[in-house]
Amino acid sequence: GRQMSDGIGEGGIDFVLEGRAVVAHGSEEPGAYECVQIDDGVHVPAPSRVAMAAWKGMRPELEAALDAGESADGVYQGYPALSLAILRGDGDAALRLLSAGARVDVVGPTGDGPIAHCALSRTLSDEQAAAVARELLRRGATVPVVDEPGAESLVALALDRGKLLLASVLADAAGARAKAQG
Repeated sequence: GRQMSDGIGEGGIDFVLEGRAVVAHGSEEPGAYECVQIDDGVHVPAPSRVAMAAWKGMRPELEAALDAGESADGVYQGYPALSLAILRGDGDAALRLLSAGARVDVVGPTGDGPIAHCALSRTLSDEQAAAVARELLRRGATVPVVDEPGAESLVALALDRGKLLLASVLADAAGARAKAQG
């Protein structure tokens, strides 16, 4: 790069200060410099291969990661792999993750869990959404009963998305839960 009049190269000067990577840049004020920390020393783990494969629809990579013993609950950008598969519209991958032990109660950064994602996903077909929801319910997921927050909204959301089979599964589960409670 070109040498600036302040003696600092165009890209700044990289150095390590107290174990942290820093870049010094010239400032607009003559003789002034700005230092920017570029590494805070905190290790950031790589995203889960399971979650990345679920999000990108890469079934061979998903299978390989699961076969290698990686957790079915891997996370990418705050979302568990199960939710990523559902949101992507890959019901088969979601069912595979469930068979590999993915937890049914893990929520993403928006506070929604996999059963809500079945209703939210515009790419998951009604048939796949209903099949995944049935398996989620079989494995312990719950649907709020009518007097709990979110009960009517999940069924209404499924209906709004044209998912009649899913709406029926959700309504039946909420009804059965309400009857059991009381």
